[in-house]
Amino acid sequence: MQAKNRRYFERNGRKKICHARPSLLSYHPIAPLAKPMHTTDAIYRRLQRHLDAQPIGFPRDPSGSDIRLLTHHFTVEEARVALGMSYRFETAAEIHARLRDGGDPEQTRAVLDGMSARTSIMRVERDGAVRYCLLPLVIGMYEGKVFGLDREYARDFNDYANALQHGLTFASTEVMQMRVIPVETSLTPEQAILHYDDVGRLVRESEGPIVVLDCICRKKRALLDERCVRTERLETCLAFGDIAALLSRNGQGRTIGAPEARDILELNRRDGLVLQAYNMKRPEVICSCCGCCCGFLSVHRTLINPHHFWRTNFRARIDENACTRCRRCVKICQVDALSYSRRKKRVMLDPSRCIGCGNCVTVCAPGAVRLHALETPHVPPEDYEDLQETIMRHKPASRLGRIILRTLFGPPRRQTGP
Repeated sequence: MQAKNRRYFERNGRKKICHARPSLLSYHPIAPLAKPMHTTDAIYRRLQRHLDAQPIGFPRDPSGSDIRLLTHHFTVEEARVALGMSYRFETAAEIHARLRDGGDPEQTRAVLDGMSARTSIMRVERDGAVRYCLLPLVIGMYEGKVFGLDREYARDFNDYANALQHGLTFASTEVMQMRVIPVETSLTPEQAILHYDDVGRLVRESEGPIVVLDCICRKKRALLDERCVRTERLETCLAFGDIAALLSRNGQGRTIGAPEARDILELNRRDGLVLQAYNMKRPEVICSCCGCCCGFLSVHRTLINPHHFWRTNFRARIDENACTRCRRCVKICQVDALSYSRRKKRVMLDPSRCIGCGNCVTVCAPGAVRLHALETPHVPPEDYEDLQETIMRHKPASRLGRIILRTLFGPPRRQTGP
């Protein structure tokens, strides 16, 4: 019987030998059965599943782009060590003790340092001890690739980023990974502003180095012969705290002082870039984003009720009596929240699309556009660990299900706090 079954599969072009004739539900005359998984493929598949179990997730893509991305970030040995890590910071000894095949603890430490040198994982030094943790693809491993970006990685990333599963991971987290900070000149001294929404104060009070680095989204588009329509500048994104310390240790990016950081933010404002920060009280990353290059802002324009998926504490309002219909605010808006109605002969604001970035306020000469604080402010998590723990605690059983509920009914009430 076994020989007969083998001949059956050989006649039908099967590369995998089975010992039972397949049922009608499992057999298709065109699609071949899957090849036996090679040891190298198996470890990357295990790593993909492991990363998908972390707070943000890293879902499988049937096209194989997920595995191709992982091979850019991890060697086989690094993948083996990463399987012993989690989103929580741990020492090399704690990670080594979790590895199945043991080995030399010092070798494990060397592998961890090698991965952190490429920002495939995070490394911090606290209380005299070095600790490591896994990073999500975005914001994390992808941004770390800015220092060694090539066309092959850019194409592989786009293949994965354009897959439905990837988009679901970001839109389905109960606490969003990023939040919008208004540009500094969009708020008046009379307006009460919480310290975590005050970008000038965040820069002034930053402890440790500040590192400026190229925008990877803009750099990736340039590699693929696509031009940013907002700015030709690449050095627009800022890192603080532990991330800045890691980049400085690795000799990556350019270390600057607070005055230059403020100057860069002002240039970003003139270019109409949106400030998106890690969703924590003292963000360690502030990206300056454009609607043509940034994946987050590109997705925003495709969503129904996108304000349900954005964390911001402000919305714009228009004083129609003061508006001169110059339309400068329409031109600078990155998320299509502003438009001009020729029939009504006035500028229209869609509050469901406004993210409170404040760029429209800075170009309105008569002061017809102003930012107004939301009635119930969003209070971000304390730090990176708190953000990841909060996302993990409320990780959905069904990503698509949560997105549907949020689109229809908005975020849960506890979203106003961490």
